[in-house]
Amino acid sequence: MQRVPHAKMPNPSRRLGLQLLAALIVLNAAVALWAVRALDERRHAVVQKAEATTQNLAAVLDQNIAGSVEKIDLALQSVVDELQRQLRETGRLDAPQVSRMLATYRQRMNGLIAIRVSNHEGLVVLGPDVRPEQLQSWADRPFFAQLRDQPAMGLYITQPITGRVSGIQVISFVRRMNLPDGRFGGLVAASVPLEHFNKLLAGLDLGRSGVAALRGSEFGLIARQPPSPVAAAGTVGSQVIPPELARAKELGHAKGTYSTRQTSDGIERTVSFRFLKDWPFALVVGLAARDYLVDWQAERTATLFQLAGFALLTSLMGWMLWRAARRQRQEAERSQALLRGASDGIHIVGPDGIVTDASDAFARMLGCRPDEVIGTPMQRWQVDAGPQGGQPLPDGVLGARRVETRLRHRDGHLVDVEIASHPLVLDGKAVLFSSARDIAERKAAESAVLRHNAELEQRVQQRTAELEVANAGMALARDEALAASRAKSEFLANMSHEIRTPLAAIIGLNNLLLLDPATPRQAERIGKIAASGQHLLAIVNDILDLSKIEAKQVDLDSSDFHLAAVFDHVVSMIGGAACDKGLRLEVDIDTAPLWLRGDTTRVRQALLNLAGNAVKFTHHGSIALRARLVEEAGDQLLLHFSVQDTGMGVAADKLPRLFQEFEQGDSSTTRKYGGTGLGLAITRRLALLMGGEAGAESELGVGSTFWFTASLRRGMGAAPDAPAAVAPAAPATSDPGSDVQVRLRQRHGQARILVVEDNEVNRELALYWLTDMGLSADTASDGREAVQRAQAVAYDLILMDMQMPVMDGLAATRAIRALRGGAAMPILAMTANAFEEERAQCMAAGMNDFIMKPVDVSALQATLLRWLETASD
Repeated sequence: MQRVPHAKMPNPSRRLGLQLLAALIVLNAAVALWAVRALDERRHAVVQKAEATTQNLAAVLDQNIAGSVEKIDLALQSVVDELQRQLRETGRLDAPQVSRMLATYRQRMNGLIAIRVSNHEGLVVLGPDVRPEQLQSWADRPFFAQLRDQPAMGLYITQPITGRVSGIQVISFVRRMNLPDGRFGGLVAASVPLEHFNKLLAGLDLGRSGVAALRGSEFGLIARQPPSPVAAAGTVGSQVIPPELARAKELGHAKGTYSTRQTSDGIERTVSFRFLKDWPFALVVGLAARDYLVDWQAERTATLFQLAGFALLTSLMGWMLWRAARRQRQEAERSQALLRGASDGIHIVGPDGIVTDASDAFARMLGCRPDEVIGTPMQRWQVDAGPQGGQPLPDGVLGARRVETRLRHRDGHLVDVEIASHPLVLDGKAVLFSSARDIAERKAAESAVLRHNAELEQRVQQRTAELEVANAGMALARDEALAASRAKSEFLANMSHEIRTPLAAIIGLNNLLLLDPATPRQAERIGKIAASGQHLLAIVNDILDLSKIEAKQVDLDSSDFHLAAVFDHVVSMIGGAACDKGLRLEVDIDTAPLWLRGDTTRVRQALLNLAGNAVKFTHHGSIALRARLVEEAGDQLLLHFSVQDTGMGVAADKLPRLFQEFEQGDSSTTRKYGGTGLGLAITRRLALLMGGEAGAESELGVGSTFWFTASLRRGMGAAPDAPAAVAPAAPATSDPGSDVQVRLRQRHGQARILVVEDNEVNRELALYWLTDMGLSADTASDGREAVQRAQAVAYDLILMDMQMPVMDGLAATRAIRALRGGAAMPILAMTANAFEEERAQCMAAGMNDFIMKPVDVSALQATLLRWLETASD
């Protein structure tokens, strides 16, 4: 017979190893891909941050250079005006007076070498280095002929030239001077060394390999930081001109950002450039990639090491798992072989408990031969023999049973077995047919399981203890986060005080200037200062509002209000600006409930933000303010507020960014229209606080509709009649004819007020206001001096600043309250801190009221009258 060879069986260990290897490859590839993607995203974020940094540095440099040029031009205009005035009034120049004026400008203006004056022939006749015996001439300078032949030419800025007296590289700023009959009378020129511009560039934080450069309109190098080792200042083409910069000028781009390796030193940089709007300069600011990517590169190296370690660790774990699986499989195969080769211990027990038959396997379990077992009582071998043992079985017992028991070996040790018994009838006798199976290994396994469970219980307890430690760490981290939040709030409060204190002085002094006689030009400039101060105050308020919302320090009020009053107030606030631009205002609230309950201040603030933006960006047409009911559930109302304009509109791709902090639809709008880009972000945050949302729809060149929703309630009780329109807020100046002012003079003209203020300007303003109100006032520059004055004089009221040296306002208030008679003295906080927690601190220290800086004089009058009358009752 032909022998058939065995088929080759697959190797389970080899198959398992291949499966583990494939799993490890997939796992490591996925982790590596994730790490590479994370590194790419991190690098992209770092590059974006570098681009933003260069743009900011370029903007700062733009402002500094433009500011320097404007100062020089103002000085030149002043000199030209004075010279033309002298020629017009006296027919000649007062040389000593002009020389003193030129010397004064030279001392006042940083970086200015000299201002010189030439006559109509080009001879320099006035200046710090002019000598009659050796007059210089500008007749051969290119700017002399151009300014002489072009009367309408304004400021002329030269390329870098070498001064004939100083011998250094300078840029000259030149203006034409006319004779009384309009003919050319000469030139006035200011010389600024290139070193001045180098100092402006040196003030920028460019890192180790960053570059900043100032060039002329034709890319002639004027200044560079750090100085180029191969380029001479003032020479066109002295340094490699990036093609991006030249292309930007050809295309008329005013500014931009790009990355390039085409640099004079071959270092890759991220570069932002700007062409100054009104002056023939181009500036470039670049940060080196090797500077701003140094942390990312270190992170990349660490990630590569981590990936290598992860691959090594997973490989080691895979190898260990493969070995364990192979060992387990081998043990299972051995067990199966033993089971296949083993035979159960078969034995038969008669009704009297005597073993009537036994197999070789059963005899081996007992350490005997089968003949030594047969004929012996089962009770001899079975430790806990039952009915199947020494007790006879009753007739007719049926049913199988399976028990675990122990057999006594011949040498005395016990054998754990499982006996399956079946009752049979043999030769008319009831017997038990039993099969004994050695369960020693199973018992050992059960013991191992019990030990393993005990070990698991111990590990669970250990892990529980570790988790408790981890929870303690999380609690510590939470406490640290709370401490950081408190630190942020304290920082914002301090910044509020530091910004508002000088701002209060500026606005207050400017309001005083408005009361004094002034020329039309002065009045116009003072008005512009007032507008700028109010604009800056609005920016500070926006930033603080947003910070308070982020810190969850804004609690919504709940009071009844009339919806018409809210719209009347908003219309009164924007009405003047809208009228000046010829815009038509429309209000539609007919479909909305008018008597409501909620936070009227936040509703009015959100609506005013949208309406103010509409007036700002609308040049003709109309603005419509609307409110309508969207949803009603019991007394809970969802109202939709909207402002529709016919303004410039917003592109669809710019709409999602409008409600983000410090974002506007077009970055150029910030320069043209002003603003921080916080109004819409604050409106959205307020809407979310009120259970609503905010959004916008717009079409470029057609107009926009900005909206927000708020969850409000119906007002309690009957709705009153619609209130009259709220008048615009009065300027912060004292009105001697007001009813409050008259009552202060008549009823409290003899009252003595103590002003506690560490800022001298604010003390001067407070004294002026109080004197103008007809009140008598003393001052103290810190809290300790205030306590000393309060001990000596029984003041009728104290105006107390919070942040002062030596002793702050809170400590001073507590000390005054402890004095005899100090408990009843009205103490009003007058501070620039804008947070609610500062108000709570004031009240906790014993203060009676809270007056914000910059001070609204009308509000100050009303507050003083209220507390003076309360104290006199």
